Amino acid sequence: MRNLLKSAKTSLPVLLGLFLIVACSTPPKEEESAPKDFEWTTASEEALTQFETALEKQAVGNMPSSRENLTLAIEADPNFAMAYVFRSFTSGSAQEFAEDSRKAISLMEQLTEPEKIMVQVNQTYLEGDNEKREVLFKQLTDLLPESARAWTNRGADLNGSDVSSARAYMEKAISLDPEYTEAYTYAGNSYLNREPKDFAKAESMFRKVTELQPSMGYGFITLGDALRAQNKLDEAVAAYNDALALDPTIYTAYLKRGHVNSFLGNYEAARADYQQARAYDDSGNQGYTFEAAINLYAGDVDAAIEELKSALVKIESADLPASRIQSGKAGIANELGWITFHHKRLDDFATYKTMRNEMALSNAEDINTERSRLNTQANNAIWDGMELLLKGDVAGALAKSEEYKELRKDDTSTSKDELYHFFQGVVKYDQEDYEGAIASFQQANPDWIYRNYFLAKAMLGAGQEDQAKPLIDKVAKDNFNSVFYALVRNEMTELNESM
Repeated sequence: MRNLLKSAKTSLPVLLGLFLIVACSTPPKEEESAPKDFEWTTASEEALTQFETALEKQAVGNMPSSRENLTLAIEADPNFAMAYVFRSFTSGSAQEFAEDSRKAISLMEQLTEPEKIMVQVNQTYLEGDNEKREVLFKQLTDLLPESARAWTNRGADLNGSDVSSARAYMEKAISLDPEYTEAYTYAGNSYLNREPKDFAKAESMFRKVTELQPSMGYGFITLGDALRAQNKLDEAVAAYNDALALDPTIYTAYLKRGHVNSFLGNYEAARADYQQARAYDDSGNQGYTFEAAINLYAGDVDAAIEELKSALVKIESADLPASRIQSGKAGIANELGWITFHHKRLDDFATYKTMRNEMALSNAEDINTERSRLNTQANNAIWDGMELLLKGDVAGALAKSEEYKELRKDDTSTSKDELYHFFQGVVKYDQEDYEGAIASFQQANPDWIYRNYFLAKAMLGAGQEDQAKPLIDKVAKDNFNSVFYALVRNEMTELNESM
């Protein structure tokens, strides 16, 4: 195979939050100095061109279009391992991710040592080995200490466990290359989504993205998100419209504009936005969750449930790969589960919990690793515990939470016990043990709005109104659309206005 070595100034995305990889270089000839940035190995100039175009799109979060370019790269060079690695992060299902990841693994023998490290990083997502992944990322920054890409991706990997270090690495990347778009994208997302949050800082990062990539609409979408977080709703809409002016097929811009309309009570406009998004969305869910959530904002729980039940049927008949249909249905079942749990509708919850758990096990089989199976069994145990709690079986519910903890005891994730503590808090809150609930919720995910909702309620129950008030204000003005926000926004807004 002929090697084409070219410096990589483009970027690597994070998927659904949760998967990440980096790229590395082929060994230099003895007479050459070591490379300062990533380089790619492929047998095809066309494959390299498509690959670099894909990474430019990933730098601003345009995953769907990036996937198209990566597929073209693979068609031009079926042995282009890195194209499979990067395409795995545009996956719309667990099956797609696993297939691309394993294809890259099968090509490891032909790769240079740094590229083998990249594939090993990807493999850690299949295996759920966080510690090994952190070691591998350090090896890559040791190999390429002047690479903005290496430091950015090392930082992004730590963003879920060590936010301070993550941001420091991203700032280092920016200092190494002030025009490296991905560093600003990752840093902006960190300030937007991880505590301690700084929405103004996120806005400045995303504005830099739009300056560096003014022709790419996705940069304006993230800018709109930062503006929305600051309750600058009109400016957010303008940013989403700027994205659509550049590319009217970007379904995410329609979704985000729909969120603003939902928050403003412009429900018909929101529904029109979500339906427009569906024309360009092949993810499986296709905006059905957000459209159904309009009913929750309007205070009609029954209508939301019926709309999601209808969405299950629509997704089943969609012209999509079977794995994406499965993924979309699993997401809808999950949302139905949370809605019916929140409103204590036991019979409905039991139905959707069973559906959700079965689909989760199916997805774990697609990934086909012991850790994915154990983690899925653990999460399913929490859902079984939720059903027992609704039935009034407190001892059984707590036993299920301990089952979760046991199944994940060997997991290396630093956040593995957050769901355990959340559910322990919910059980204690249900039993009016507000002090105990507070202690548990404080060990759960601080970025999760549903946790913050329950923590605020527990503080009120414990008579800690002064501590609860800023948290209630924070939840009421979250402005990030999800089934959880739709479930709690009206209640928190009323509480906030009354305090």
